[in-house]
Amino acid sequence: MRCFYHQDKEAIGTCKSCGKGLCPECAVDLTKGLACRGHCEDHVRAVIELVDRNITLQPTAARLIQAGGSARLAACRTFPQQFCPAFEQEGEV
Repeated sequence: MRCFYHQDKEAIGTCKSCGKGLCPECAVDLTKGLACRGHCEDHVRAVIELVDRNITLQPTAARLIQAGGSARLAACRTFPQQFCPAFEQEGEV
């Protein structure tokens, strides 16, 4: 793969934002990804931050989703007409 900006140079990787091939001169190494120097640095930092936050929050989100499902099921069993009329009609409650 060639550098998008310098077709005569070999790319060392791709930008995490736009996917363009980058040579050492054009690449900014942001530790968890490369960015086009002067073009995509802010966006790649934001993507890295978002991925890191999602990895950190994933166990909490999974617990909340599981608890939410359990809470909804309990509400359906206790108050079927208010929370789950479709379940009541199908006889699933």
